[in-house]
Amino acid sequence: VIKLHRKDQVEFYENMRSRKNITIIEHSHNRLPDDIFDWLQGCHFLITCASAVAYEAMMLDIPVITIDYCNEIGNLELIKSNATFHVKTIQELQDTIGQFAGNDSYGNQKKAEVRSFIEHNYYKLDGRSSFRCAEEIMALL
Repeated sequence: VIKLHRKDQVEFYENMRSRKNITIIEHSHNRLPDDIFDWLQGCHFLITCASAVAYEAMMLDIPVITIDYCNEIGNLELIKSNATFHVKTIQELQDTIGQFAGNDSYGNQKKAEVRSFIEHNYYKLDGRSSFRCAEEIMALL
């Protein structure tokens, strides 16, 4: 499923529309959820340039493929930390997608880098965030 960003245009994907196994959803479609977390459920991987949804996907243990055909995002911490499958050519993108299609555990090779990146930038994903917040509030009182 290709869910278009609100700045994206369906015309860019015309060559894919004829494929039976690809569905393209425009941002303006009003009968489907707006919440990206609804879309991420069941995702095998996410393809993006440098959208914030990359971070949300990583926090849900969804591997991220970043596309950088014009060498514009290589200095982002997300890329420098090796937390994504970073591709710079169409062939690299096709090869990476092919690896995911042929191997259910392909994304596991990045889990250590992703976990390190997330914990460094967002702290721990241990389900105890509310508890830590409550402890800090109580300490302030």
